[in-house]
Amino acid sequence: MKKDSIENPDATQIEAWKKQHGDVYSIEVAADADKFEANTIQPDLDDLPKLVGYMKKPDRKTMNFALVTMPKNLIAAGKAVLKDCWLGGDARLLTDEGYSATAGMQAIELVEIYQSRIKKL
Repeated sequence: MKKDSIENPDATQIEAWKKQHGDVYSIEVAADADKFEANTIQPDLDDLPKLVGYMKKPDRKTMNFALVTMPKNLIAAGKAVLKDCWLGGDARLLTDEGYSATAGMQAIELVEIYQSRIKKL
């Protein structure tokens, strides 16, 4: 975690991050694990206590590591993106195994993979 990480950034801090890094993303993780129960309606994340973290878009080095690591270990790739792109928020998203694995699975979404192909001509 960066030494200058801000636990609860306000709108001014978020705007400063946007000026410095471009797009800023938030990751929200429910504070309490929710067991899946068949035939029940799960509560919406908006209605639950949650931990929030703030991230910038991954740089080339982070993207490269994530793309190489993803096929072998998706959670490790996601945690690397989370750690490398972290701006601030609840530190438990980085330090607690359960929260960091969950947040990493969301952070990996910042790794954009475009549909492509190569053809021999």
